[in-house]
Amino acid sequence: MNNQCLRHYFGNGKWKKAILSLRWKALYLGKGLYLKIVPLWLRPLFLDLAFRIAGPLFRGMPRYEIWKQQRLTDPRSSGTASLPVSAGLVDIEKIPPLKTLPRGRIAVHVHIFYGDLTGEFAAHLRHMPFRYDLFVSVPTPAVKDICERSFSGLPNLSRLTVAVVENRGRDIGPLFFAFGDELKRYDFISHIHSKKSLYNNGATDGWREYLLDALLGSGGRIRRIFTLLTGEEKIGFVYPQNFFKVPYVANTWLGNLGLGRAWCARLGIDPVPNGYFDFPAGSMFWARREALAPLFETGIGVGDFPEERGQTDETLAHCLERLFVLVVKSQGFSAAILPDRQTPSWSRWRFDQYFKRDQAFAEMVVTAPSTKLVIFDIFDTLLVRPLLDPQFVKKIVAARLGGTLGNSYLQWRDRAEAVARSKNGRDVGLDEILDELGRLSGLGPDDLQALRREEEQVERKTVGPRPEGVALFKAAVASAKRVVLASDMFLPQALIETMLEENGIAGHHGIYLSNAIGLRKDSGKLYRYILEEEGATRESTVVVGDNERADFQIPCDLGMKPLHILRPVELARAVPRLCALVENPGINRDMDSHLALGLIVKKNFQPLFYPEFDPNSLFPAKPHAIGYSVLGPLVLSFAQWLGKRSLQNEASCLYFLSREGQFLKKVYDCLRAAVPFLPPSDYLVLSRRSVTVPMIRNLEDISAIARVRFFPRPLAELLGVRFGLALSKADLDELARLGLWKRDSWVKVEADENIDHLRPVLEHLQNRIYRIAAAENNGLQAYLRQKGLFGTANPFLVDVGYSGTVQKSLNALSMGKVHGFYMMTHQNARAVGAVYDVHIEGCFDNWVSGPNASYLFRESFLVEKMLGCDDPQVVKYGFNGEGELTAGYNEATAADPRTREIRHALQEGALSFVADALAVKKSLVPALEVPTDLAVALFERFAKDLAPAEKEIVSALVLDDHYCGRGLVA
Repeated sequence: MNNQCLRHYFGNGKWKKAILSLRWKALYLGKGLYLKIVPLWLRPLFLDLAFRIAGPLFRGMPRYEIWKQQRLTDPRSSGTASLPVSAGLVDIEKIPPLKTLPRGRIAVHVHIFYGDLTGEFAAHLRHMPFRYDLFVSVPTPAVKDICERSFSGLPNLSRLTVAVVENRGRDIGPLFFAFGDELKRYDFISHIHSKKSLYNNGATDGWREYLLDALLGSGGRIRRIFTLLTGEEKIGFVYPQNFFKVPYVANTWLGNLGLGRAWCARLGIDPVPNGYFDFPAGSMFWARREALAPLFETGIGVGDFPEERGQTDETLAHCLERLFVLVVKSQGFSAAILPDRQTPSWSRWRFDQYFKRDQAFAEMVVTAPSTKLVIFDIFDTLLVRPLLDPQFVKKIVAARLGGTLGNSYLQWRDRAEAVARSKNGRDVGLDEILDELGRLSGLGPDDLQALRREEEQVERKTVGPRPEGVALFKAAVASAKRVVLASDMFLPQALIETMLEENGIAGHHGIYLSNAIGLRKDSGKLYRYILEEEGATRESTVVVGDNERADFQIPCDLGMKPLHILRPVELARAVPRLCALVENPGINRDMDSHLALGLIVKKNFQPLFYPEFDPNSLFPAKPHAIGYSVLGPLVLSFAQWLGKRSLQNEASCLYFLSREGQFLKKVYDCLRAAVPFLPPSDYLVLSRRSVTVPMIRNLEDISAIARVRFFPRPLAELLGVRFGLALSKADLDELARLGLWKRDSWVKVEADENIDHLRPVLEHLQNRIYRIAAAENNGLQAYLRQKGLFGTANPFLVDVGYSGTVQKSLNALSMGKVHGFYMMTHQNARAVGAVYDVHIEGCFDNWVSGPNASYLFRESFLVEKMLGCDDPQVVKYGFNGEGELTAGYNEATAADPRTREIRHALQEGALSFVADALAVKKSLVPALEVPTDLAVALFERFAKDLAPAEKEIVSALVLDDHYCGRGLVA
């Protein structure tokens, strides 16, 4: 092979593909030998040895990555078990043990199906530090005898009750139908059981031991749990974080959604979670009885549970397991999740398993020689919406329709789909849904046609490509696999094909839609149909998709290879500092909040792979992402507020003040391009220094300027910065000779403090200051005339805030009334409005101070740093020798290149958000406005607990504050 061939081969990355292919073949052959030769009991030891010897060969495989994570965090191998930042987790080791007896009766329910485990349970129950009653359910008299012998002599046991129960409902059934009437008379209840999970061939070995140790591992641990249950925080439920071997997808309804919705309706739980949510996988916990009261009051009987047939899902027991925390929260209590310190994870759902996979592994799966057919899901896999909930499309449709038609659509749309599906006995399309909607609502053909056009248009306009999903799809197509698309979807195929084409998705060999075929993926029937149509075997088929039931559980059950990807909203909900905002019910009720946050979630969490995912950061710790997600919503919500308030106050022009106003004006001008009837804007290059000195008339004016806070610096620096007064050595010697100021003394001024120590100096220098003021006054007025501010009917200044100093000075020039709009105003600004009879108003904070100030106000310096510009600060206006207007600048204000680079990226990110939001406003929801409270909440969540990577970015932003003697401030 010549050099040119080598360059072509390596330059095009073909060598990587070759290595991946060889790696896959080795794994494929090795797996076959492993399954044939290695006995079941020896497999854990064999895998451990294989992973130790040839770890890189298995990189990206979930089981290997979980093994590696366990090794990295195991105290026995690393010496420490640090606990990363987490959401919803309570570090039990930091909770003091309860030293007194808890007020109330304690019951423990144990379900013992395997009698050989009674000794293990007795050992844990010996740790009970309080008196309790023990209720034991067993399947046979023989197991009953074993339990009575093992448990009768336990310390602190007041009463033992052992009952033989019918083998229904696993461990959860007897909790209610055998002992429910008795347990609901206790104040605290624990539920544990002899779990073995034999169905998964040892994949979750150690699960039972982990759960028992977490809940009953020692007397001290139990006392700490009771501190939680008896505290003032209203914690009603305590359970361990998911076992590290349990797949993260288990933290959803899986096959229990239908039953779950029915039970949520029965229990009054609303809303019903759609994605990932908290529940005790493995169903072991401690609880306050009143937190679970609704379940004990429903009268659950043995007949409610199906006969035992080895089911792994879709039973009432599996459903009730998922209802525990939902019921607890509906009762006004919260749940405390105990973190796993042996295999720590920041994610209570163990999403760290997901983040271990990389792009190379995913491509290896879909392009492997053994793969013949790849089935791609469409929505949230290849196409993604800027929505937290895809059902929100219907609210957008209703809002666009408006009036009676919109209300009728929203009232009947879901009902029509359910009825149409029930009548037809299969999945249905949009035609059948709208026909049923017409029958239910009484709407005529014209209205129904309008509904169809609007729904299809909204669906088409909301979607965009999920780039890494599309790249994976293209890799499968390029590898000459048979690639098809499949979706449980009501939209017509022609529309979906248009959506795919518009987003650059082409090359597939077929589309299978549930509404066209009448079969669904989440039942498994559509997959069987596809396999038959494509002539493919289950073992050679890979399914790529986001739905935990339809794209993971069902393919697994059918023997296909699933490659699951997480939806952007689920990734966002997993981020500790972001989850509470994403899960806020108000976000889903408010269209503006939903769409604004949906854009942010889509932007930051649509990748499939995260080689450097940082759970400590609110968003990816990159300036552009922070600008998009934090600064963007803040400035656009302010610009939209400006637009509304300027129209209400009949503003003739908005004058944005330098330097922060330079970027604010850019944002406002973007808005005005979309809403052209807003008033025009201009940019005023002014500063506090450039307007206060020209207004000096007497010594009190001089003193007012000097009274502003100044950090310790030489006297000459204060006088130069504040008044433009350059003191020579002779001047300083003169002050010292007259006893007005010590030669080497520095000056320090606290805000609004008495400055008697400075007054003699100011009195001595006042005539020189007056001359400077007079010259600068002429220059300032000339500049303002040049900008057209004189004679403008109703001008408004725009700035970050806070006390309206520039506005006060401009009004004092007797140039007519100058009003002001600000991001924030201090209570001192009220006086400006009163004295000059002008409008002055803040958007996010208005006339606040001290404890009334928001977090945004208190961290306004960070806002200023993000809004800064590269221009030096103007300090005065004057005239040159030819009588031309000139400006004087503080050249020391120039920031270093690193600050400029980061600030530019922040502002570019913010403008990207503005562009995306205005595009949604133009094409989908004309009334869209970013809520100010959402913008403030995002800023607060970012600034309050900066992660190290975020702090590094923020610290690199430098802002000059020479006026207060601080120089360049980070």
